Formats: sequence, C-alpha cells, structure tokens
Amino acid sequence: MTTAVRFRLACAIAVGLTMTMRGGLSPGGVRLAAQTENPCVLVSHDEVQNLVPKEHIENGVAIANPGTDAVTCRYTWGEGVKRSNLSVSVHSAARAFAGMNADAIRQTLQSSVVPGTNDENIPDVGQAAAFKAYSNLYVGASAYVKDRFLQVTLDGMDAADKKGSLIALLKSAASRL
Repeated sequence: MTTAVRFRLACAIAVGLTMTMRGGLSPGGVRLAAQTENPCVLVSHDEVQNLVPKEHIENGVAIANPGTDAVTCRYTWGEGVKRSNLSVSVHSAARAFAGMNADAIRQTLQSSVVPGTNDENIPDVGQAAAFKAYSNLYVGASAYVKDRFLQVTLDGMDAADKKGSLIALLKSAASRL
C-alpha cells in the first residue's frame, strides 16, 4: 500500500471518527443527508441489544453533519469506565475517498487489513469490506456499498471480543442501504 493510499484511508477513517465523536448536530436539530434516510434504521434496536443483552440500551440518536454529507446513528450504554458507544455512519464514498475510483476504494479497504492481527476482509458485503481492531477498546467494520462508505464502530471495554457481532451488524446495515 502506497503512502498516498494509506494517507487517504487514514483521512477517511479520521473523518468518520470525528463525525462520530463530535456529533455534528445542526442548530435546528437533525437534518439527514438526502441519500440516506435515517441511519438508525440500518440496524434495529434488537440487533444492538443482542450485542450486550445484559445492558439497557436507549434508542439510537441520529446525528448529521451536512458539510460532509454524512449521517451517524449512535447508541450508548453503561457508565464510567464501562460506558460503550456503537455508531453506524454513512458517508458519501466520493467525499470520503476524494479523487479515487471504485477500484481504488476497494483496494484501499482490502489492503487496510494487517496480516497476523484480528483484522480481516469481509466477503459478500458490498464492493469491499473490512474489520479493523484498532485496540482492544476500539474496533470497526467498514464497507463500500452503493457508492457509500458505511462504518460500524464500537468503543468500550472488550470491544475486540465483539468482532463477530460487529461484522453481523455491518452486514445487516449494508443490506438495508
């Protein structure tokens, strides 16, 4: 993977993380991008609840950042050091991977997987998909689907142990785009 490709992937992931962490609410409330209705319909409350059956999870909160044509749905549970967040984000692939064609986006996602780690390419999801374990506390599954960049991220205690569940949530979300 070239330095330029790594930089673009890092930028795309950083945009997604920034959107997830900042919230990006518009002053008048939530305004969702035209290409995606409500990102909270991409995964059901029951699917998220199955991720952590012993926790009480409120309904997801839709967050929009009109300047980047991205929308996020965030679910939060727990308190203190046991607080966790699950985010489902949808970005325009053209904005997330500016200047890259579909083949380059596919190659970038697939080559982001680091051999010998918990990372893996995910078959049969959109045009390309990958799971990344950034640490034991932060993981993400991303897919290039229908000209969109879909991300499902989880941060919290033992997030890496939820790899299979996160991949299932990504597949479910991708099927609803």
